Amino acid sequence: MKSPTAFSVLQGPVLESQGQIDAVIDAVVRNAFADVLPSKSIAIGWTAPDAPTTPPSYDACQTGQAGLLAIGIRHDEKKIPEKALALRTELAALRWCEDNARDKAPRAIRHELREKITTELLAVTAATPTTAILLWDTTTGAVFLDGASGAAVAALEDLWRATFPTFPLRPLGLLDRIRDDLSQQQIEHLSVSDVGDEHLVMQGARTGQFLGWLWWKGEAATGALPGVDLDTGRLQWVPAREVHVLDKGTQKRRLSVRASDAAEDPALRASLIDGHAIESLGLTLQREGQWVADVTLTAKDGEISLGACKLPPLGEGDPATQAIELSWAIETVHSCCAALLRHWATTAGSEEAITQSQASMRRWIEMQHRSWLDAAADIGQS
Repeated sequence: MKSPTAFSVLQGPVLESQGQIDAVIDAVVRNAFADVLPSKSIAIGWTAPDAPTTPPSYDACQTGQAGLLAIGIRHDEKKIPEKALALRTELAALRWCEDNARDKAPRAIRHELREKITTELLAVTAATPTTAILLWDTTTGAVFLDGASGAAVAALEDLWRATFPTFPLRPLGLLDRIRDDLSQQQIEHLSVSDVGDEHLVMQGARTGQFLGWLWWKGEAATGALPGVDLDTGRLQWVPAREVHVLDKGTQKRRLSVRASDAAEDPALRASLIDGHAIESLGLTLQREGQWVADVTLTAKDGEISLGACKLPPLGEGDPATQAIELSWAIETVHSCCAALLRHWATTAGSEEAITQSQASMRRWIEMQHRSWLDAAADIGQS
C-alpha cells in the first residue's frame, strides 16, 4: 500500500454469520476479472488482493482478522484517441463517397463507418490496467477503497452492483454513529429521521449548516484552533482550502475552491452571503497537535458522510497486517468526525442556537468581505 495512504470510505452491509461471508466470497470468485474482449473497451472484476493477475480465492480474501475481508479490483480500459478515430472516419467517408458517386456521406453511413473503425481499433489496442484494494469490515459494514478518485469509486459501484445486487453501498454516514447521543428534542430541532435499516438522515439545510459551521470556526480562529475534548485528547481541525458550494436554486455545484484558488475566496464568501450552502469540505484533523488525517466531509441527500481520507504511513508488514492497521486507523478517523458532528448537534442542536450561530457566521463573513472590497478599492485607486 502506498504511503501516505489515500482511501475512499463507504458503507456496505454488516454480515452477521460465516455463511453470509462465505456467500460473499463465492460471489466475488464468480465475478473474477477476465481480460477485455477484442471488441470491447472495458473489463472490470475482482482479483486476489496482492496479485492483480491472480483470480480471487477464499483463502486470499481472508486477512487473519475476524470479519475483515481484502479483495483486489482490476479495471482495464482501452482508450482510442478521438482525433485518430475522427480522422479515420473522415477518410472512410471520403472513400465511400468516391465508391458511391456522392458528394457527402449520410449521417447513418458515417455512424456505421465509425462503429466499424472503432471495433477494428479496439481489436489492436492494448488495455491500460488500473488496480485497487478493497477492505470490507463485515462487523461494521465499513468499506475502504484504495484510492480517492471519483472514477475509482464509480468503477467499484458498477462492480458492486453486478456482484451484490441486493447489498446497498452508500457513503459512510456520521449521523448513524451518534444516534444514541441525541435527545429527542435535538432530533426534532435538527429534523433527523430514520429512513430504514437504522439509517438516519437530516434535513438538507441542516447538513449544509454543519459544514458551514466547521468552515467558519476554522477560518475565524485566531490563535488556538477550534477543537473538541475527547477521552483520547483534544481533537482540533483546520479547514483545508477545498470547498464546494451547492447552488440553493438549481441544487447543482456552483463553486469549487481548491488549494491553489486563493483568489476565489471572495466568490466563496459572496456565495455564502447569498445563502448558498457548502456541499463538501476538506479538513485536516489533529489530536494533541499531531496530524490524524486529511478528510473530506460531504453533505448529500440529508447525509453527512466521510468521503476521501488521507492517512499517515502504515507500518511495515504483510498485507494482512496492514489491512488490520488500516481498519483501525479509519475507524479512529470516523470516530473523530462523528465527534465533531456530535459536538455541533448537542451544542447547536436547538432552533435558537442554530439561528444565533448562523447569524454570527453571516456577520463574520460580511465583515471579511467588506474588508476585502475596501482593500481592493484602495488598490484600484492607487
